[in-house]
Amino acid sequence: MKIKLLILVLLATTAQASWAQMEKGSWFLRGNAGINYSSNHYAMDDNSLTSYPISNRSFKTYTLSPGLGYMLRDHWMVGVEGIFKRHRFDSEYIPDEFNERLDGQYLTSTGFGVFGRRFFNLEKNFQIFVETGIGMGGYTSERNRVNNNDIQKEDENYREYEADLAIGIHYRILKNLSIEMNMPLMGFSASETKSRQNSLNEWQQISSTQTFSFKFGSDFQLGINFIF
Repeated sequence: MKIKLLILVLLATTAQASWAQMEKGSWFLRGNAGINYSSNHYAMDDNSLTSYPISNRSFKTYTLSPGLGYMLRDHWMVGVEGIFKRHRFDSEYIPDEFNERLDGQYLTSTGFGVFGRRFFNLEKNFQIFVETGIGMGGYTSERNRVNNNDIQKEDENYREYEADLAIGIHYRILKNLSIEMNMPLMGFSASETKSRQNSLNEWQQISSTQTFSFKFGSDFQLGINFIF
């Protein structure tokens, strides 16, 4: 009986100590990884209007986001994170039933962001949270274009600014270790692409877009946190 009572006391003490780690002043060293996938199909009945009347495109983005969070108040966290993305673009063009063309391209972009999070306790080691953040990132690529047997060097610069709202679940495995999953609900992004040829200093804008989207179900991230 005394042994059982001692075990219960130890468990209660451990649980109380672990929740102290979630209070004001705690630090979270986190690493999140995620994937986003989208695709579209395009077809035209009149083949005379385009050389590729049927096309299929898919876009995959793999994300790695290491970050550092600080419990500013009980249940309130703020932090910074790095953003590393690997983009995969695949295209399939079918001009007719006898021909097919496949294209693929990889791009890597990097950036950083800041975030804020509000925890809501459900059980002793289980919580849900709402998180919002803003970030910026992009890439600079270099490639050669052939124009009338003349090879021209072209640089391309891409920048993107994002803001989103996400929800997630957080589960405490050990005193200093937890896992989580979060899923964006909605987001806003603005991007701009510029290019220059032959290493000239004059950048020319190619495209500029602004997008507001609902992301529920199209993107998610899994993460692990070290709490100290």
